[in-house]
This record gives sequence, C-alpha cells and structure tokens, in this order.
Amino acid sequence: MLNSSSAQPLNDSTISVRRIELFVLIQAVATICLMGFISLVGWSQQVVSVLISGSANLVVLSATYALRRSRYAEIVVYVNLAVSTLIISIGSILTGKVDGSVWSLYQLTPLFATIVLNRRRATLITMLMSALALVALVALYFSGIVPITFLVPKPTLIVTLGCQLIVLVVVTVTVWVLVGRSLTALSAAQQTRLQVEIQLEREHALLAQQEQANAELATSLAALRQRDERIAHAQAEQGRLRTLISELTTPVLPVWPGVVIMPLIGGLDGERSRQITQMLLAGI
Repeated sequence: MLNSSSAQPLNDSTISVRRIELFVLIQAVATICLMGFISLVGWSQQVVSVLISGSANLVVLSATYALRRSRYAEIVVYVNLAVSTLIISIGSILTGKVDGSVWSLYQLTPLFATIVLNRRRATLITMLMSALALVALVALYFSGIVPITFLVPKPTLIVTLGCQLIVLVVVTVTVWVLVGRSLTALSAAQQTRLQVEIQLEREHALLAQQEQANAELATSLAALRQRDERIAHAQAEQGRLRTLISELTTPVLPVWPGVVIMPLIGGLDGERSRQITQMLLAGI
C-alpha cells in the first residue's frame, strides 16, 4: 500500500507552527530595529517609552515562541497581539502627546492574526480587540483620566477615530471574505488531493496484484517448462527402452556362414514387422 503520509506535504499544524515562528522572528527584528532607531533619534521620554514597551514585547514574543507547539498556540498569538495593542496605547500615554497618527497601527492586528492563524474567527476577535482598545484609549484621553496634550483639536480626533474604526471594519470584512474563500478553496483542494491519494493507493494495490499475478504466472510457466522437460526426457528414455526391448526380443543370430536365425517372441503388428525387417536386413 502507498504510504500517503510520506507523500503528503506539511500538515496544517506544522504550517501554523512555522507561520508563528516567522511572525515572532519578524516582530522581534522590527521591535529591536525600532528600539535602536528611537534610541538614536528620539527625545528622552520617547526613548524610555519605546524601550519599556519594546522590552515587554520581546518578553511576550519569547513566550509565544516557547508555546508555539502547544495546544494554547492560538491563544498565545491573541495575547501577543493584545499586548502589542496595549503597548501602542501605553506608548501614546507615555509620550504625553496625541495627534491620532499612530491609530492606524490598530488596523494591523486583524491582518497579522489572519495571516498567522489562517482562521476567520481570528479576524473578528482581533478586530473587536483593536476597536475596543482604541475607543477605550480615546475615552481615557477625553475624560481627563490620563493627562495628555492634544496636538490637534478634539473634533479632529473624533473624526480620525471614526475614520479609523470604519477602515478597521472594512479591512476586517474584506479579510473575512477573502479568508473564507481561501479556506473553501483549500478544503476543495484537500478533498481533491485526498481523492487523488485514494486513487493512487488503489492503482498501487492493483499494480501490486498484477505484479503478484505476473510472479505466479512466471512460476507456473517455469513449472510447465520443467514438466515438459521431464516428459521429453521420459519419452526419450521410453524410446530408448523400446529400441532395446526390440533388439532383445528379435535378435539376429548367425548359425554358420550364410545362415542366420531370428527368434520371434510376442505378437506382430505393422510397426514391429517394419522393425524386424530393418533389423534382419541390418543383421544380414
């Protein structure tokens, strides 16, 4: 039988693990580069904010990488993205200034979740998470609970917030539809692949049966050849014995010059008569 597991490509679990590893690697490199860049060009408060948030993000990335093969891998990715969203929010709070320019980063979490997990629910969960985090952050700003300096008028920030939420919903719906179609196509491809594998297994089984039949046929032919050889040998031996018997039963015995005798033993038929004639002529 065909070992389908050896012919299969990587399964979905293995692919998910590799996507998580790649996601962690890219996020870690981006975080380190951002920390280094802000440390060089940022002002003191911004540098402290980025270093704290970046260090926290690296810790979360380490946990994500460590649990990438566990049953909690999907939850860990959600936690990772939630922490990233929280870090964005805290970074804005630590800088003490807000103009809404970084709010577009909240739109990345649904995309990252969908790419890494390849599940439609990931798109919806992270969209709700990002929207709630953004609304809560703006509420803290406008309520005065968090002291912040507005670089643009509040009405402008409200318009920016609405636009960001609308774009977030549009992105989520688009990704939701695309992922749904992708999963449907993937399911159809897997079904087709399964049918092909089943057909290959059947053909392999038929091929094995044919090879077995060919082997049995070859064995039968070899046995027939051996039997024919034995029959031919037996026929040759029988002919030799028949000749010997004929010579013994009809000998030509010289009595004196010009006179021979041939004793005849047994019955005579046409074949034996011809043999007797030949032997008599040969003896004379």
